[in-house]
Amino acid sequence: MPADAKAPLDSFDETSRPLVEALRSDRPSAREVAIQEISEVVDDALARELLRFAADQEVPEEERAAALIAIGPTLQMCWEDEDDEGMLPPPPPNPSAFEEAFFDHPLSNEAYSEVQEALRRVYHDGGAPKLLRRRALEAAVRAPRDWHRDAAAAAWRSDDPEWRLTAVFTMGQLGGMAGGAFEEEIRTALGDSDERLRREAMLAAGRAGLEELAPELMDVATRTDVEREDRLAAIEALGEMMPDGASEVLRGLVDDPDREVAMMAEEALEDILLFSGADLDLDFDPDDDPDEDDLPVF
Repeated sequence: MPADAKAPLDSFDETSRPLVEALRSDRPSAREVAIQEISEVVDDALARELLRFAADQEVPEEERAAALIAIGPTLQMCWEDEDDEGMLPPPPPNPSAFEEAFFDHPLSNEAYSEVQEALRRVYHDGGAPKLLRRRALEAAVRAPRDWHRDAAAAAWRSDDPEWRLTAVFTMGQLGGMAGGAFEEEIRTALGDSDERLRREAMLAAGRAGLEELAPELMDVATRTDVEREDRLAAIEALGEMMPDGASEVLRGLVDDPDREVAMMAEEALEDILLFSGADLDLDFDPDDDPDEDDLPVF
């Protein structure tokens, strides 16, 4: 079957079939919900369906791009388990129930490689829409490969602010890898006048674990004369980076008058304390949470 052909609906299991039907619907709202739900349960068949959907030029560009991004979290789950050869290891002989579950990857090795190659082709297709190429790189980097470093560097050199956003996101994903952490580029982006790039740089610093940038993030997190979105990005980054002194800063923000800042600080502090094995001792009333519709969108 050609890669862009629709698989018969009866080839999907009972859980996947309604999601695929919605993805193939004529209603944009149904397709949007389907992409969101599929991103939580991607398997071989659904990964291929997302790739087919993203390749359909009759589908709006934004939806095609969303389908590519939906594959990212599953790629990262697989990458975290892959062996030195970039393969997903099989369970040992006569595995226990625990071992069998541990080695039960969302994708097979065949589909894992297929998805990565498809994303690489989209990124390198100069005739493809820019948004699709950007989202292909942003999804692909969740399972880092050598070509991603060159792609990030090329995007950073661009004069296009959207490509530079993608560059910083990609650098954040690659930052913890051997061979360099893009510290200079991320530091430069932290001082950029473009607020989107600046916030993405904060998040990238957190993902990459660039602790030398922690003092700057702590400063932004505690300042009341900067935009709320900057503070939220800095707090989220501290929760991922977990530098020395972050827990004390975040404890001080749990009672911040800005409830969204307080909520983000609590979440980040919980992450740090859970990772460190420390006891949680927070006085935070979830009934005071603002309505979800009021939360900012990055």
